[in-house]
Formats: sequence, C-alpha cells, structure tokens
Amino acid sequence: MNKICLPLYQPLLVFKDILDVMRRNQDQVLTTLDLKQAYHTIPISEKSSRLTTFVTPHRGLFRYKRLPQGFSQSPYFMQLALNKLFRNQIGSYLLIYLDDVICVSESPMKHLKHIRTIFQKFRDANLKLYLGKCNFFQLEV
Repeated sequence: MNKICLPLYQPLLVFKDILDVMRRNQDQVLTTLDLKQAYHTIPISEKSSRLTTFVTPHRGLFRYKRLPQGFSQSPYFMQLALNKLFRNQIGSYLLIYLDDVICVSESPMKHLKHIRTIFQKFRDANLKLYLGKCNFFQLEV
C-alpha cells in the first residue's frame, strides 16, 4: 500500500523553533510526554479502512479501523492531529514531534498549570500516556 500512496508531509519541528520556545521560558522546568499507542487512537474512514484489509492464516480477513503504524502517511496524520489539538499552546510552551510532547515553563507553578491544560486536552481527545517514557518537572532534557 505504501508504494501506491503519495507521500504527505506535515512540517516537523526545526531546531530554531525549539530554541525560541526555550529562550522564552528562561528558568526552565521541562516535562516530556510520550503517547501510548497514539497512532491507534486516530480513526480512519470506512473507505480507507477497506484499503488496509489483509488475510490472516486461520482467522480470515482483518482490516484497520484506526490509523496503523508503518503506513507511510501515518506520521503525517499523527502530527496533524496533535497540531490541531494543541494549536493554541504550540510555540508558547509546547513542542510536538509526532507522538512526543515537550512542555517548557518558566516556573514550577506555571508548569503545573501547563501540565493540567495538556492533560485535560489528552482526556478530551481520549489519548493515553505511556508513563514509563514520561519525565516530569525536569531541569534538562
């Protein structure tokens, strides 16, 4: 399927953007968050779902109803979904790279407020975190 799909590109972070956010938040408190099965939380259309059908031995046909990892266009849709979800936070205190989120704040109190906002948006979008890969209230990353 990857051979017949046109590649889609969503702008990813560039180093200048990262530096700008870091400079804006002088006394930095950082949290890195990693989403659990993030790609599989994004539903795909019925038409697209039919295109993902494949045969499994002894179990018949299987098809994805959610965005599969390994599909060449999946990173595009993952980045697009998180960019939409956090459109008002990106660039001020939030950086997103595919399914990884970095929160940068100038003080612990502001950081707590930012984390609450992020968690509420995750809850609203039914996104889960992989806690084993999350680091809270760090002084460096």
